[in-house]
Amino acid sequence: MTLNASKAGTALLCWKKAFNQTHRGLRGEPSQGMVDGSAFHAGVAHGLATNDWMAAQTHARLTFDLEMAKKLVMPGEEGVVEDNWKVVQQMIQCYDEAYKKHPIQILCPEVKFKVSIPGTEHHDITTHWVEKDKETGQEVEKWNHFWYLNSYPLPNEIPWCTDLWEVKLDKMDPEAILEGRIQSPHSSLQGDKLCPCYLPHQLRGITDAIVKWGNFVWLLEHKTSAWINEIFWSEFQLDLQITMYLYGIWKSMGMLPKGAIINAIHKPSEKQVQQWNKKKPAVFRTPLSDYISFDREPITREEKDLQRFEREITWLADEWEGRILSGRFPMSPVKGICTNFNRLCQYHLLCLTQDNPTELIQLQERLGKKRPVEVPAAQTTPPISAQIPDPPTTLAPTAQGDV
Repeated sequence: MTLNASKAGTALLCWKKAFNQTHRGLRGEPSQGMVDGSAFHAGVAHGLATNDWMAAQTHARLTFDLEMAKKLVMPGEEGVVEDNWKVVQQMIQCYDEAYKKHPIQILCPEVKFKVSIPGTEHHDITTHWVEKDKETGQEVEKWNHFWYLNSYPLPNEIPWCTDLWEVKLDKMDPEAILEGRIQSPHSSLQGDKLCPCYLPHQLRGITDAIVKWGNFVWLLEHKTSAWINEIFWSEFQLDLQITMYLYGIWKSMGMLPKGAIINAIHKPSEKQVQQWNKKKPAVFRTPLSDYISFDREPITREEKDLQRFEREITWLADEWEGRILSGRFPMSPVKGICTNFNRLCQYHLLCLTQDNPTELIQLQERLGKKRPVEVPAAQTTPPISAQIPDPPTTLAPTAQGDV
């Protein structure tokens, strides 16, 4: 099974939500905070890669518009959208100024990794499975994989192929999962090891920059928050995403960073700004963008921390595949999960009605809405990948993964 930080984190919070997102494909429109964060990350990555912070603003605007295209914006809300863009602009400017004051050597502006977890080879149920037809009971063998033609006897039905590769991308029926109609085509996890589905669990992700600071190599992570205090920094000491990114760098590049440098952008909420402005005379009241500030803290990890992560993420991947076979994706029993971040979970009514078919169809239609927007014209600035210098030889990728 392939996991990323988002899928793993969601499963740990609520298996039902993980099922709705991953297997049913029910992913709602991004929140405004996610849109702002995506644009900010894109702008900062461009600025770090090129040191051209004016172009970084342009790159951020392109990302902002593309992400806003996924949202439904009601008539008359265009001004609110532009206000949010001004906040993103200010965040990038704030980062630029802080970056100049605290010089850090950029080794890689961004790292993409896909790594295998050692010792986890097994028959991956998400790659190869048998699905029993609900009406006839007929068992149909299905694949979601590609492989080299000469490596294994192929299934009889070949959808298409090239001279070298066979591709078969079936989609697992989510309702078949819940109804217990998914079975393994192998008698045991250690059955036919020549089958293309005999694979290790894999992790993938895209990190922010790898940097050198204080004679050590670090992962550089950018975070925005309405509150930055001692509790905010403490959250990163055991943070799943940070640990997974460090593990991915370690396994794909053959080097272990000291830890992560957390660049925190303090972006208060509109409600906070309104409360602060109430205490000021009208002439001194300021917009949200004027309250943005910057702070930075290092968070360390040791090799034993990554080894523990490796064990626990393997358990999670094993459990997920077991749940596919058993059909058991329960709701979270933890109080407050349905209203996390002070927002009602978008699947709340679906759970409340016990997966009522009508509600499921309405949710699928609702989450499919997009607001009509013009796709921004392509920028003249070359893509980041064309401007990134080759990393030092000590950071060269190994055969364990691709960067």
